[in-house]
Amino acid sequence: MNKAYEYLKGKTYFIATEDGPQARVRPFGSLYEREGKIYISTTNNKPVYRQLTAAPLIEMAAMGEDGWIRITAEAAEEKSEEIRSEIWRASAARMGRDPEKVSDTLAVFRLDSAKAVITRYGAEPEEFTF
Repeated sequence: MNKAYEYLKGKTYFIATEDGPQARVRPFGSLYEREGKIYISTTNNKPVYRQLTAAPLIEMAAMGEDGWIRITAEAAEEKSEEIRSEIWRASAARMGRDPEKVSDTLAVFRLDSAKAVITRYGAEPEEFTF
């Protein structure tokens, strides 16, 4: 399993995007892993969707009990209905939604060309790609 996914799983993480000349940072909680790839989701009617499609280079960060993680990646919109359905089912119960009726507004992004750094207190940073 992906080390970055293991670190982020169950945590709120923050994503920075570009909005013209302005940087935007927001909390995210959606997270999915499949075959070593990490996926995030949002809806296609939010400003973050427009930002991700216009300027897909992002940075992410989250804190853990023993340090933090930073990730730089390219957010590539994922069109696979199979993956969209899996992500929807994984979060539907928590959100009080029908797990079989995938929302038309669901937008899924795969993190490509990702570079991560996990920094733990008192240890050398661990760098890796995925």
